[in-house]
Formats: sequence, C-alpha cells, structure tokens
Amino acid sequence: HVLLNIIVVLVLVFYIKNNAKFENSCYFIINLAVVDLVGFIMLLLSILIQYSIWSDHADHSQFNPLTYSTKMRDGCQVQMGLLSFAYLNSVFATVSLTIDRYIFISRPLGYKVLMTKTKIKALIGLT
Repeated sequence: HVLLNIIVVLVLVFYIKNNAKFENSCYFIINLAVVDLVGFIMLLLSILIQYSIWSDHADHSQFNPLTYSTKMRDGCQVQMGLLSFAYLNSVFATVSLTIDRYIFISRPLGYKVLMTKTKIKALIGLT
C-alpha cells in the first residue's frame, strides 16, 4: 500500500513535469496518495505510543495501577486524535477529487472558470 502510493506520487510528478497539458485531477490524485502516506505514518505513531506505554509497565514489581490507567487514557486520546485526523483527511481528499471530477463531467465548458488554480490549492490546502 505504501509503496504503491509512493509510485503514484512519483509517476504523476514526472508526468506533470514532462507534459505541458495535464488535468488538474493529477494534483488531487497526488494529494490523495500523500494523505494516505501521512495516514500510514499516523498509524505507525499510534502503534509506537501503545508500545511505549506497554513497555514502561513490563516490570510488574513496580506496577502502579493509577499511573498505568492515566497513561493508557492519555495514550488512547492521542491515538484517537492521530487516527481520526488521518482518516478524515483521507475522506476529505477523496471528496475533493470527486467534486473536481463531477464539475469536470457536468460542466465541461465552465470547468476552467469554476476550478481555478487558487480554488484547487485551497481544496488541497484544507487536507
């Protein structure tokens, strides 16, 4: 999954650099691939947080239930924040791509007027 997203980004960046005429959807596809990569990094961070909490309490002779439950609660909140951020960004990137394609298909003559570079940058910037 990660390798495929990296390949998509590289191929599309190469395509944009070597092709004077390209569709704006390339930007949205690159954005979706990058957002998915960021989501994977967030998942890894979440796993590392969980591992660090468990490894701190590997020695049962010094186990304190209150400290452990507080760390678990805080770790869980951070994990949920990271994962929610990643998933919502992925959904928003997909919706942005879908809106772009909808406008391209439903209003082919007015597409360039409706989807300016500034609007595209704003949509991508929100993710």
